[in-house]
Amino acid sequence: MAHSPLHDPARPEAPTNTGLHINFLYGIAAFVLIIIFTMAGALTPGTFLLGPIMEELTKVQLARNAREGVAAGLGFGIMETAAYGGNNIIIWMLRSISTIPLHAGMTGMAAQGISQSRLLPLVVAIGIHASYNGILRLF
Repeated sequence: MAHSPLHDPARPEAPTNTGLHINFLYGIAAFVLIIIFTMAGALTPGTFLLGPIMEELTKVQLARNAREGVAAGLGFGIMETAAYGGNNIIIWMLRSISTIPLHAGMTGMAAQGISQSRLLPLVVAIGIHASYNGILRLF
């Protein structure tokens, strides 16, 4: 297997689900990190390409496989929904069937690709995420 700078071959996959819990919590922390970047001016709200690049690269850091990537994406998606949804139950419902699965799926895809030293799944995940954000900008 070719070495990728995003994959450490010395970190074999864990045989337990401990990584899922850690990655879920890391997904929550990744959301906080993205908010800090946004507040510092590194990301401007509404950027439909830079946001997905930063988000996917941040969420996938600890994930060693697709399951751990999905866990990180779920943590991130839930936090993002809480931030955008606030007390609006309609926003919560809409984001629960769109944004949370998007984050889980794209991070899972990216993590699986990186675990196999392939960057194409990461690029596809960023592209799908950016397309989703671009569609939302139309509304």
